[in-house]
Amino acid sequence: MPVPKPLFIRYAKLTLDDGLETPLVTMDFECSATEIAVTSEGGDVTSISTQCPEGSFSEVNPRNYSLTINAVQDVESDDSLLWFAWENEGQTFHATFYPKTDSAKVPVGRGLEGTVTISLPDTIGGGEPGNFATTELVFPYVGRPTLIDATGAPIAMSNPHVTQGQPVEAPVEQDQKSTSSEYATA
Repeated sequence: MPVPKPLFIRYAKLTLDDGLETPLVTMDFECSATEIAVTSEGGDVTSISTQCPEGSFSEVNPRNYSLTINAVQDVESDDSLLWFAWENEGQTFHATFYPKTDSAKVPVGRGLEGTVTISLPDTIGGGEPGNFATTELVFPYVGRPTLIDATGAPIAMSNPHVTQGQPVEAPVEQDQKSTSSEYATA
């Protein structure tokens, strides 16, 4: 196994566009962000057992993905990320994120792309006098983001159970099923 190359955070690329084949609206927001990440939650197994041998059940909860951005609050620029989120709440945009680029914004390694739903910033204003104001934005993905190479081409998945750009449906694990007819009395 080769030696890993740890991600050193310096430059990233974050582009949101209207998702058209030839986008009419394209916004680059990496210069507004202090931190950008694709986050996920869920995928946990929930189980219950009853007091009979056939009564053990498990379900896997779906995994949800989000584009999470900690950003500076720019209230003076009409095209800031803060006002973009405010003006486009509930709209969907195509997001492309490369966690690492060079100083010329050329991607280094792989990135992720997908459709996100724009939501409002957590905070506008606030903070203490003498400090810069920041906010967090969490844009949920529609389904699972797609892994892309440095040129933006999708990378084929080796796991046949995962479809990129779609919600991940984990297999249901059900140890044993019991039916009410097994316990019916004559």
